[in-house]
Amino acid sequence: MTDLISIMLSASICWRIVAYRPNGAQYRPLISVAAYLLAMGAGCYGLSVALGVEQASPFVVVVLALIAAIVWRAGGNVASVLRVDWR
Repeated sequence: MTDLISIMLSASICWRIVAYRPNGAQYRPLISVAAYLLAMGAGCYGLSVALGVEQASPFVVVVLALIAAIVWRAGGNVASVLRVDWR
């Protein structure tokens, strides 16, 4: 059961980042690299679980759920996911 949930969460993270539309936002190369790495990492992890290379831990499912919630709340904007308010 955790395998299916981790596949779905990984796919949702990857899809939301790939489907992000900037709507005039400024291009930042390091944020683009971070978005690429996050999308590829989530997608490849989901694919490796789907192919049976790895088995998902319940703890990884919790982390994926939190990351998915943050990415979906930010609308796929990795810059706002990585933004830290130091106030």
